[in-house]
Amino acid sequence: MTMAWSVQRRPLEERLLTLLTKRVKMVNEVLWLVVVVSLALLLGHVRGSMEHRSFTTDGQDGTHRFAASDVDARDPLYPDRHAEGLLAVPPSHGARQRRTSAVSDSSKHPVPGLVGIGCEKCGSTTVWKLLQRMAWAVPASTKETRAFLRRPPDTAARYRRYWPVTIPDGHVAFEFTPKYAAARRVPPLLWQSHPAPHRVALLLLLRNPAARALSSFYQARFAREKYPQYIPRHLNKTVLDARAFEDVIDLEHAYLLRCYTPATGAMIISLRQCPTPARARDMQVQREVCMQSYVDSVVGSTPSRSVMASNAMPWSKDEVVWWLGHSFLAAGIFADQISAFLCAGFQPHQFIVVATSQLHNQTSLAINVSRALGVPAVFASRQAEEEARRGFTLGHRAEAIMSHDTLARLHRLFETHNHRLHKLLTAGFTVTDPAAIAREFHSLTS
Repeated sequence: MTMAWSVQRRPLEERLLTLLTKRVKMVNEVLWLVVVVSLALLLGHVRGSMEHRSFTTDGQDGTHRFAASDVDARDPLYPDRHAEGLLAVPPSHGARQRRTSAVSDSSKHPVPGLVGIGCEKCGSTTVWKLLQRMAWAVPASTKETRAFLRRPPDTAARYRRYWPVTIPDGHVAFEFTPKYAAARRVPPLLWQSHPAPHRVALLLLLRNPAARALSSFYQARFAREKYPQYIPRHLNKTVLDARAFEDVIDLEHAYLLRCYTPATGAMIISLRQCPTPARARDMQVQREVCMQSYVDSVVGSTPSRSVMASNAMPWSKDEVVWWLGHSFLAAGIFADQISAFLCAGFQPHQFIVVATSQLHNQTSLAINVSRALGVPAVFASRQAEEEARRGFTLGHRAEAIMSHDTLARLHRLFETHNHRLHKLLTAGFTVTDPAAIAREFHSLTS
């Protein structure tokens, strides 16, 4: 009896031992898998952080290219704008270069091939409607993707979803987010996220900065009336509506005169070198200190040109920061905005520059942009061509209703910046109509 029990117990013990051994092996394999995955994720995070924080130096021209984190975007005054011109122009790129065509091919093509970057209140909606009528156009699902204005910005995969999976041969995918030009954080993000940043074309509309400022002011006032929910609750809407254009311009003009100077590191350091990341951070600190000092000095004072001057309320700190955040004037300093894209790595020949005044002949404008892209200047249909010939609705130019004193003062403010812009545009940029640019800025270049 005892022998029989021993004989039965031995196979049972062997089976249990075998089962236990298998389970231990499975646990070990799972543990090793967890370790390997953890190490891979850790290395990927470290590598991503290093790439995000590093910048490269081009040995040929000695310029620095910035990652998005090199210039802190948490600017309390201009959270989404490149307002103080942190980045400067790299050395001359030599003779005018021929742009690599943005046309897609069946094997490898950039999406998008054309990005409208600005400027705000320069006719971007009209241009968007116009370009959609071209045979080569593959517009994004929405005019303004705002992919690089979000926090955090869209990933490259999410950005790609704004267009069809397949782009036909000979077509160009495009979008138009006019806030890109004035947003300091956009150039490095666009350079890093685009699959072929050296091949993308950048469409830039330019408008007389004084007229652009007034148009932007009325848009802000219209937005207050149409979308009151976007006004912070602690701001008095009645007071905001009482402020005259001259009040707000005086406010920002004084700020620029005080803080937009070489002493605060906000002006372009030189025409031949971009600041290093460390220098850019120092400039930001100086800018913030100057801004805070200026705001404190303004709070409690009373503007003299309000619509209700007899009952004008003094400036509050929240209102000052809210008005300055629109950067009616700073957004018209185009030379610094272009410089930010150059320092990120883009080349002058990638820009297609158009004056707002060219929108009065929209058929010609569509043809010029098509030729600059290297695609046939053909409309999608006869109806599309007829719509372009009739022209899409344009807003009224605001310069005519601005007081002469204010207009003259703004022209003096922008004169130096406009001369820098003129110098930039002669360095290999694709200017579709140089005469139109001259007319647009005639009062600033004379």
